[in-house]
Amino acid sequence: GGGGGVVGRGGGGADYAFVFRSTFWSNKALWEGGGVFTSSSLRSHSLGNVVLLSNWAGQSGGGVFCCGSLAAWTQVTVIGNQAKAGSGGGGVDVASMEFLSNSAGQRGGGLYMEEGVVVIKTTLGSNRAGVDGGGVYCSRHVVTDGVHATLKWAGQRGGGVFCNGSAALQSCNVSSSWAGHRGGGLFCSGLATIAASDFCSNVARGDGGGLYLARGAAMEKVRAASNVAEGEGGGCLANSKRA
Repeated sequence: GGGGGVVGRGGGGADYAFVFRSTFWSNKALWEGGGVFTSSSLRSHSLGNVVLLSNWAGQSGGGVFCCGSLAAWTQVTVIGNQAKAGSGGGGVDVASMEFLSNSAGQRGGGLYMEEGVVVIKTTLGSNRAGVDGGGVYCSRHVVTDGVHATLKWAGQRGGGVFCNGSAALQSCNVSSSWAGHRGGGLFCSGLATIAASDFCSNVARGDGGGLYLARGAAMEKVRAASNVAEGEGGGCLANSKRA
């Protein structure tokens, strides 16, 4: 089933879940949510001062699987969790967190969200995804402020960050990330707004070593240095008709 450490489901008067000052380690779930699982029947949940360490899920969400439930996470550390075949999901506000050495068989090595996501003052290091979004995968809209992402790997697109929608990035640093196809640092299929951010030493086997922006972008004070693409756009490929 889901939730090797904690399962949160709505119904029976339990519409909200709050978890604070807790550690979940070495838990296993056959399907989703090695550490924590929340279902769409749960209205919202909060995690604060929580550590998720070396949890495992056979399908999706090695550390956390959040399906549809609104979420707020603060000072949560996610280290060494693994989803063997899939990803995670949900909508979340993330602040002052660390995602380190996590992996997903498909999408979102560090963090996977099916709804919009706001990520503030968060570190993502050494995360890996078999397909898209080595550090972060968001299937709609992503807003980031003060995010440091390094040493990420994605088999296809978005070594550091993958967004299948619009993206707004400010004061972010994406470095030393790798994508097997497009967007070594960032892949964005929608309109991107980027300010005061660095993309350095990222690699794409295809196009867009630093950034691949499929629908163009508005950028101010953005630095792209020492990025490599085996196709087009070593630093940045923008306004392409190919996604």
